[in-house]
Amino acid sequence: MIKLPPYLTWNEIWFGLFCLITALQVFYYLWFFQRLAFFRKSTKDRSQQHPVSVVICARDEAANLAAAEAAWTWLLSNSGSRPRVIAGWSLGAAVAAQLAARHHDEPAGVMLLSAWDRLDAVARLHFPGWMVGALLSERYESVEAAKHITAPALLVHGDHDTIIPIELGRQLYAALPGEKQWVEVRGAGHNDLLSRPEAWQAIHVFLSELPKRRAS
Repeated sequence: MIKLPPYLTWNEIWFGLFCLITALQVFYYLWFFQRLAFFRKSTKDRSQQHPVSVVICARDEAANLAAAEAAWTWLLSNSGSRPRVIAGWSLGAAVAAQLAARHHDEPAGVMLLSAWDRLDAVARLHFPGWMVGALLSERYESVEAAKHITAPALLVHGDHDTIIPIELGRQLYAALPGEKQWVEVRGAGHNDLLSRPEAWQAIHVFLSELPKRRAS
């Protein structure tokens, strides 16, 4: 039996440990977001000399959308009469949704893989709400963009996705007003979705049917 000093009780000790653990968690989150901010700053600094690195590395929402617009402009000039499809996975799906919303009927189709409805909703699953509200500046409101997507859409999501749970993908799917298709890949998580043949089969079928849709 541990004998405590007369000025301490077990309740005070447990409360002290709770405060210590909470403080360590706060310091960890602050360190994480500080590193994230440093990464963004260093990426922008490097982009002054190496513009291509912005396309590959940037996590800033405006920079990602600008890169997507540049890619779409290039595609319009170089694809001839072939069908043009906007596609993205995870964060890329959020960018793709906004690009498709801006260009309405220009794309022949839109493919959103492991997509969320709102970045805020994803962040709150992994970090404390107060921290997300204070430090998350990007919005990536895919569910708002979806309301303006008129091209045929394919959404593919793994039902074991713990990073972007499938329910967030379902909410995005529900917001799409036009022709759409929903494919759940059983047993697939987030990072292994594109290793599943079911995902590629759904993509193949969707792309194969685009010429028929354009003809009709």
